[in-house]
Amino acid sequence: MEGAAAALEKRLRRFLKDSPPGAASERELVRTASNLGWAAPYDGLSERTRRELLARAHLHAYPELAYVSSMQLGNARNSTRVKVAVVTRFAREHSVGLFLRGIVETLGETGGFEVRLFQPPGSRTDPTDGTFAAIRQAVSSTSPDDLGVEQLPHELAAARQALENFAPDAIFYPELGMDTFTYLLSFSRLAPGSAYHAWQQCHFRRPIRRLPCILPHE
Repeated sequence: MEGAAAALEKRLRRFLKDSPPGAASERELVRTASNLGWAAPYDGLSERTRRELLARAHLHAYPELAYVSSMQLGNARNSTRVKVAVVTRFAREHSVGLFLRGIVETLGETGGFEVRLFQPPGSRTDPTDGTFAAIRQAVSSTSPDDLGVEQLPHELAAARQALENFAPDAIFYPELGMDTFTYLLSFSRLAPGSAYHAWQQCHFRRPIRRLPCILPHE
């Protein structure tokens, strides 16, 4: 594993040095970024350097990933409740879904949050899955129109627009590194202030970037 990690780091550094900016399309990134290296911490390896290089390589290859929403940034909040968008493919009987269920149920119980689950295209939505059903019920209970789950479009630009339409105060990515579409979408800044991007803690020992959470106003 150490040899493979070192080889990946070398390739990333060479790519950043030799490749021109904007050298890839969105479809090429989705097709080639199939292994984001999330298993390395199982062998006690730190992924920080390679993760940072990987992010730099993606931005170098496709600068449009660093989209910033002009509609959201700088706008004052007009609601007494904090709007949280959760973006994940694994809101089901999965390690991600199991810990996410407790988070969204707790947010729902406080009464201070409106939560919506956004699923990348092709996500499994088995109605007999108890974890998914519980998450769907929890997020729907926070929504004034009972619309708690939304399927994202296949294109990143359209997916960004769907999130902007919700106008979130914060976006929560529970498992960056396990799904290519979610990883690419997370480069965009679609919420006012600072969003909190979390690594799946059962796999990662530390976050690459930790930004302050947005808490309800007293």
